[in-house]
Amino acid sequence: MDLSKPGTQANLEAAFGGESMANRKYLFFADVAKQLGQNELAKLFRETAAQETEHAFA
Repeated sequence: MDLSKPGTQANLEAAFGGESMANRKYLFFADVAKQLGQNELAKLFRETAAQETEHAFA
């Protein structure tokens, strides 16, 4: 990967930050769903959070 081009590193950092923030939001939603007894919904949010983590490192 060529990081010498202007903006490349900043773009990668922004993308990583966005995916990381999405992961945290989905984990928060999973906790709320679990507290409300919505275990299937909590599972869906946890799975989505895991996908966001994969996106962040892709």
